[in-house]
Amino acid sequence: MSQLQERVAIEPGVRNAASAWWPIFEGTAYSEQVILPGKGPSEQEVLFYRASPGYFATLGTPLLAGRDFQLTDSRMREPSPVVVNEAFARKYFGRASALGREFSYLDHNSPLRQVIVGVASDAHYWDLKTRVEPIVYLPLEGSNSFTLYVRSALPLGQIMQLVERDAHSIGSSMEVHEITTLETLVGNTLLREKLLAGVGGAFAFFGLLLAGIGLFGLLSYSVARRTKEIGIRGALGARRMQIISLVVKDVAALMTLGLMAGLGAALAVLTLFRSLLFGIGSADPVVTGTAIAVFFATGLVAASWPAHRAATVDPVRALREE
Repeated sequence: MSQLQERVAIEPGVRNAASAWWPIFEGTAYSEQVILPGKGPSEQEVLFYRASPGYFATLGTPLLAGRDFQLTDSRMREPSPVVVNEAFARKYFGRASALGREFSYLDHNSPLRQVIVGVASDAHYWDLKTRVEPIVYLPLEGSNSFTLYVRSALPLGQIMQLVERDAHSIGSSMEVHEITTLETLVGNTLLREKLLAGVGGAFAFFGLLLAGIGLFGLLSYSVARRTKEIGIRGALGARRMQIISLVVKDVAALMTLGLMAGLGAALAVLTLFRSLLFGIGSADPVVTGTAIAVFFATGLVAASWPAHRAATVDPVRALREE
């Protein structure tokens, strides 16, 4: 395990490499109750995860206090050094510093003492939708099965080749079962949201298209009905932009009424589907502003031909036909 990590870490183009238990975001976990000095076991179990030195740098998780793991940590006797995340420090020690504090957890009914040597920034373990829970990071011990994390700007195919080459150079017993990216693991946790977003986006697109076609037909009919009025205005000296403004005012009135009704209904519906929103609030100003801009742009495109038709009406011909 350590040999493969060391070999990969010195490969050209590799910034960091680290080992740990199973991959994050895959639903596998190990949890135990925490026992603080002078207190009983905690009501809720805490997630425990073993990681090698360099794990936090490889995954881009900042260390807020203390130090990272060292190679000798896995061989130290009790109390064993551990790193905890912010959520753990807040839950069990409040605003006080967690460095140097001790706690225990039961392993085969025997309490094992731990001492906190570092505090890492909060990071999601299960998925990006759930709240960050307390995590205890333990030093990684030798294991035949482990996860290798590699931080590199190299293409995935090239990383696959160098990891497999280094694994084979260590010995025939070393096998690489799966290679993937952290973006893929994160994306797998959002498959349902992506599917719903795609379906919702398709319905929204066709709804917007139908609204634009309907608005185009309504404005074309309105221009046809007002041909005499437009002809009279032209005969009296109305300029082209003044005639175009007649159509634009109709568009603005219709879109304002539709927008007010649509925003009210949308905000009411979003409160029911808030759990399906990820990364945005139920009334995110950027999303709302973008939707309004797209809505008005669609209205202007739908009104462009009727407005052009109204501006090119021949006053003499219009009055003669009437």
